[in-house]
Amino acid sequence: MWSAQCLSFMKPPEAVPALITALKTQSNVQTCDGVIPLRDVIIQALVEIGDKRAVPPLEEYIKSDSYEKLSAGASGCTAKPESKQIAKEAIRVIQ
Repeated sequence: MWSAQCLSFMKPPEAVPALITALKTQSNVQTCDGVIPLRDVIIQALVEIGDKRAVPPLEEYIKSDSYEKLSAGASGCTAKPESKQIAKEAIRVIQ
């Protein structure tokens, strides 16, 4: 998560492929105390870089049925669908 935040400040276009991979393989994590926004931070880094290569993977993510992962300590909690609003806004900003 911290590396994605650093990339959003540095804005290196060469990081876009790695961020796209992370977008596809990481999820926000639901704990009983709240959400750790891993995917949201990745999306924010893609917005800050502003590379149009991020738009198709963001569109795929919006269409997906992705759920927050439950942390090991979140037994008894229910996984919730991830909010797609940040991805929709990201596409608007990048385009």
